[in-house]
Amino acid sequence: MQARLEAFRRGEFQARSTEQRFNRDVAISTMAAEWTTLDPAALAEGAWWSVVLEQLEDGQI
Repeated sequence: MQARLEAFRRGEFQARSTEQRFNRDVAISTMAAEWTTLDPAALAEGAWWSVVLEQLEDGQI
């Protein structure tokens, strides 16, 4: 850890890209589309996974 701190102080770390590496909304949409294709019953009204997907979309988990 000390070595990393010293390297940081010397300016040896590059600035992070401003490009977003992970887009939660896109990931959830992609997952839902795959689910719908592979197992539509999993997302049927009242199915356990439909509840999980709804919670993901609402930001609860």
